[in-house]
Amino acid sequence: MAKTVHFVSILGVFIATGYSFALMNSESKAKKIADNLQAVFGILIFVSAFWLASVLDLNSNFPRWGKLKTVLWFLLTILGIFSTKKKYASRGLFAVIFILGFLAIGIAVFKP
Repeated sequence: MAKTVHFVSILGVFIATGYSFALMNSESKAKKIADNLQAVFGILIFVSAFWLASVLDLNSNFPRWGKLKTVLWFLLTILGIFSTKKKYASRGLFAVIFILGFLAIGIAVFKP
Protein backbone atom coordinates (compact mmCIF):
# COMPACT_ATOMS: atom_id res chain seq x y z
CA MET A 1 0.00 0.00 0.00
CA ALA A 2 2.81 2.43 0.86
CA LYS A 3 4.49 1.82 -2.52
CA THR A 4 1.24 2.46 -4.35
CA VAL A 5 0.57 5.72 -2.51
CA HIS A 6 4.15 6.84 -3.14
CA PHE A 7 4.00 5.97 -6.85
CA VAL A 8 0.62 7.68 -7.33
CA SER A 9 1.94 10.77 -5.49
CA ILE A 10 4.96 11.01 -7.78
CA LEU A 11 2.77 10.55 -10.84
CA GLY A 12 0.33 13.14 -9.49
CA VAL A 13 3.01 15.75 -8.88
CA PHE A 14 4.35 15.33 -12.42
CA ILE A 15 0.87 15.59 -13.95
CA ALA A 16 -0.04 18.62 -11.83
CA THR A 17 3.29 20.30 -12.66
CA GLY A 18 2.76 19.69 -16.37
CA TYR A 19 -0.77 21.03 -16.17
CA SER A 20 0.47 24.06 -14.24
CA PHE A 21 3.12 24.60 -16.90
CA ALA A 22 0.52 24.41 -19.67
CA LEU A 23 -1.53 27.09 -17.90
CA MET A 24 1.49 29.16 -16.84
CA ASN A 25 0.19 32.53 -18.08
CA SER A 26 -3.41 31.87 -17.12
CA GLU A 27 -5.36 33.28 -14.20
CA SER A 28 -8.00 30.55 -14.43
CA LYS A 29 -9.44 28.41 -11.69
CA ALA A 30 -7.89 25.36 -13.37
CA LYS A 31 -4.41 26.87 -12.82
CA LYS A 32 -5.13 27.31 -9.12
CA ILE A 33 -6.39 23.73 -8.89
CA ALA A 34 -3.24 22.45 -10.62
CA ASP A 35 -1.04 24.49 -8.26
CA ASN A 36 -2.91 23.18 -5.22
CA LEU A 37 -2.72 19.59 -6.46
CA GLN A 38 1.01 20.04 -6.98
CA ALA A 39 1.36 21.04 -3.32
CA VAL A 40 -0.88 18.22 -2.04
CA PHE A 41 0.96 15.56 -4.04
CA GLY A 42 4.30 17.05 -2.92
CA ILE A 43 3.29 16.59 0.70
CA LEU A 44 2.00 13.09 -0.05
CA ILE A 45 5.37 12.19 -1.56
CA PHE A 46 7.11 12.95 1.74
CA VAL A 47 4.50 11.24 3.90
CA SER A 48 4.43 8.12 1.74
CA ALA A 49 8.25 8.06 1.45
CA PHE A 50 8.72 7.94 5.20
CA TRP A 51 5.86 5.44 5.50
CA LEU A 52 7.58 3.30 2.87
CA ALA A 53 10.92 3.63 4.69
CA SER A 54 9.19 2.42 7.84
CA VAL A 55 7.60 -0.54 6.05
CA LEU A 56 10.95 -1.51 4.51
CA ASP A 57 12.66 -1.05 7.90
CA LEU A 58 15.06 1.61 6.59
CA ASN A 59 14.57 4.02 9.50
CA SER A 60 17.51 2.80 11.60
CA ASN A 61 19.94 2.64 8.67
CA PHE A 62 18.68 5.16 6.13
CA PRO A 63 20.77 4.70 2.94
CA ARG A 64 22.73 7.50 1.28
CA TRP A 65 20.61 7.31 -1.88
CA GLY A 66 17.50 7.77 0.30
CA LYS A 67 18.94 10.89 1.88
CA LEU A 68 19.86 12.30 -1.54
CA LYS A 69 16.41 11.51 -2.88
CA THR A 70 14.80 13.21 0.13
CA VAL A 71 16.87 16.35 -0.43
CA LEU A 72 15.99 16.37 -4.14
CA TRP A 73 12.25 16.04 -3.47
CA PHE A 74 12.45 18.79 -0.85
CA LEU A 75 14.18 21.02 -3.41
CA LEU A 76 11.55 20.06 -5.98
CA THR A 77 8.78 21.01 -3.57
CA ILE A 78 10.36 24.43 -2.99
CA LEU A 79 10.83 24.94 -6.74
CA GLY A 80 7.23 23.86 -7.26
CA ILE A 81 6.08 26.58 -4.90
CA PHE A 82 8.08 29.16 -6.86
CA SER A 83 6.67 27.84 -10.14
CA THR A 84 3.17 28.76 -8.98
CA LYS A 85 4.12 32.43 -8.64
CA LYS A 86 3.75 34.31 -11.88
CA LYS A 87 6.97 36.33 -11.57
CA TYR A 88 9.10 33.18 -11.08
CA ALA A 89 7.32 30.86 -13.52
CA SER A 90 9.33 30.17 -16.64
CA ARG A 91 10.02 27.36 -19.05
CA GLY A 92 13.51 27.02 -17.60
CA LEU A 93 12.19 26.50 -14.07
CA PHE A 94 9.78 23.83 -15.25
CA ALA A 95 12.59 22.13 -17.18
CA VAL A 96 14.73 22.09 -14.01
CA ILE A 97 11.80 20.65 -12.03
CA PHE A 98 11.28 17.80 -14.51
CA ILE A 99 15.01 17.05 -14.81
CA LEU A 100 15.47 16.93 -11.03
CA GLY A 101 12.32 14.83 -10.70
CA PHE A 102 13.58 12.25 -13.16
CA LEU A 103 16.98 12.32 -11.43
CA ALA A 104 15.28 11.56 -8.09
CA ILE A 105 13.37 8.69 -9.70
CA GLY A 106 16.61 7.36 -11.24
CA ILE A 107 18.32 7.46 -7.86
CA ALA A 108 15.50 5.39 -6.37
CA VAL A 109 15.62 2.87 -9.20
CA PHE A 110 19.38 2.42 -9.51
CA LYS A 111 20.33 3.12 -5.84
CA PRO A 112 23.90 4.36 -6.47
